[in-house]
Amino acid sequence: MNRYETILRDVAEFLAANYDITLQSLAPEATLEDLGFDSLGMFSVMTLLENKHGLRFEGTMLAGLRTVGDLLALLRAQSSVA
Repeated sequence: MNRYETILRDVAEFLAANYDITLQSLAPEATLEDLGFDSLGMFSVMTLLENKHGLRFEGTMLAGLRTVGDLLALLRAQSSVA
């Protein structure tokens, strides 16, 4: 399992535990807002990823996230940087 896949697994576990959402069932164009994934949820999952995987997220990175696809693209980019 590569780093991106490990990060996705952790995000999927977080979404399932806190939002009763399965990442695999989401379309990339699904909006985070429609899923009930608010700023507190985003902060929580990003903190988890920073602590567990050493990723770093700037507030400006998160401001533009609107869809599941946006989130996945950010996670892919961050997993290759750190």
